[in-house]
Amino acid sequence: MTRVYGWQRFYEEAMLDRGVELPRLIRAAHAAIDARLEQLGANGQDRAEELQAIADAQAGLRVLSRELTES
Repeated sequence: MTRVYGWQRFYEEAMLDRGVELPRLIRAAHAAIDARLEQLGANGQDRAEELQAIADAQAGLRVLSRELTES
């Protein structure tokens, strides 16, 4: 079963946009992920699946940011 996490909405918006809003969407996705990581740390929960999804999303955002600066 594939889980859906609240921060994913921000990530998906950034990944699907190629317009002038992209830098703002990337920042929003990073902020949502950072907030979730802080929440997970505070709760001390074992969320290996979500942490892997976050790592994958962060890698995708890095690539997207790099492409944005190279264009």
